[in-house]
Amino acid sequence: MEIKTERLKLRFVEKIDVENIHSLLMYPESALFNPSGFPDGIAHTAQMVEDWSAWSKRSADGKFCL
Repeated sequence: MEIKTERLKLRFVEKIDVENIHSLLMYPESALFNPSGFPDGIAHTAQMVEDWSAWSKRSADGKFCL
């Protein structure tokens, strides 16, 4: 699913986003708002992205579960 406006595009998180997300999570300022703290390496970030992706796909299919 994708939502586009004139200035913004929202889409599901994908594997290609791992490096960008990892860079963002490594900023001390972003750790203030991330309850899990700093990721333990890029492999940890990749697992988080995979989990988020699976969760968002289940939610979009109407199979929402926590």
